[in-house]
Amino acid sequence: MGSISFPPNVLRASTSEIIGYKFGLALTNAELRTHVPQKYWEHWDESESGVRLRSEAYEELVSEILFRLGTIPSVSILLPNLLLFHKYKNDPERSRVLRSIMEDMVQRVRQHSELKSKNPTDLTPVIENAARRDGRIGLDIAIELGQLLEQYLTRILSSAFRQEKWTDVVALRTLFEEEGLPPSHGEFIDQRLVDYLAANFSRLGEIHWRQFEKLAAESLSRIGLRTKLGPGRADGGIDIRAWHPRAKIREPPAVIVQCKNEKAKVSQVVVKALWADVLNEGARSGLIVTASQLSPSADAVRRIRRYPIGGVDRKTLNLWLRRMRTPWAGVFFGV
Repeated sequence: MGSISFPPNVLRASTSEIIGYKFGLALTNAELRTHVPQKYWEHWDESESGVRLRSEAYEELVSEILFRLGTIPSVSILLPNLLLFHKYKNDPERSRVLRSIMEDMVQRVRQHSELKSKNPTDLTPVIENAARRDGRIGLDIAIELGQLLEQYLTRILSSAFRQEKWTDVVALRTLFEEEGLPPSHGEFIDQRLVDYLAANFSRLGEIHWRQFEKLAAESLSRIGLRTKLGPGRADGGIDIRAWHPRAKIREPPAVIVQCKNEKAKVSQVVVKALWADVLNEGARSGLIVTASQLSPSADAVRRIRRYPIGGVDRKTLNLWLRRMRTPWAGVFFGV
C-alpha cells in the first residue's frame, strides 16, 4: 500500500470528519488527541506543518480511535472469514458450516451487485438458510460472521458503511458540560454517548449531573419500565419515577429513583430521605443510582429496617452500559 501526504492540519480535520461520519460524534482536537494511540502522537502533533503516513498506518490510527470511542468492539485487521477460519479450523463440523455460509454469502453479494443496487446487501436470507440447513450452529456462525463484517466495514476507510445513517452529529462535550438536547438516537440520552461511556467508563464521574440522570432513566426504560424523568431542579429529591408497562396512568410508581453522581459514598441520610419519599408517593420501592457506592451505614440501615430500597453502584452501572452498548447484529453487507 502507498502513503498519504496530509497538508497542514488536514490529518486532524480528515480524522475528525471520518469520526463524525462513521460514529456521528463531534470531538474537538483536544478530545481527539486523548484517544490517539501513543505511537501516533508525534504525527498528530506535527499535523500543523503537514505529515506523511502510510495508508495502512492511517487506517490503523482511525480504527484505534473508533475503538476507543466505543464505535467498534475490536480493531482486528483480519478479514472476518479468516478470523472464523482460524477459530474453527480444528472443528470439522463448524468449519463445514462456515464454508457453506461463505458460499451463500458470496452468491448473495454477487446477485445484489448484478442488480446494481445502491443499498447495502441484506444478509438476512443467508442467516435464515444457515439456520434451516444446520440448525443452531448455522444460525450462531452466520450471525457471528455478519457482526464481524459490520465491524470490519465500519473500521476500513475504503468503505462508506456505517451502522446508522446519522442525520446529525452530537458533540461529545455535551456529555460533560451541558444538560443536552432531546436525543435523536435514544429516549433520554443519545446512543452515541452511551457507546462512548461504555468504552470510557473511567470518565463516568465527570459527566454532567443531568446526563447521569438521563443515563439511569434510559437504563430503566430499556428493561421495559415506563419511565418519567424529573425536571432536574426543584424535583423534591425524586429524579426518576418508573412504572410497570401495564400499570394504569394514575397508579403510584413502582419505583422512585435518586441519582448521585458523586465520588463520596451515599450516606444513610439519603437512604432515610428516599424511604420517606417512597411512603409519601405510595411507591413500592426506591432505588439509589450512584457512581460510587452505599456507605456501610447506609447499607446497614436499609437492611436492618427492611426498607425496600435497592442500590445500583459503580460496578452495576458498568454492567448496565455494556448491555446498552450498540449491538452488532445488523446484519448488512455495505458495498
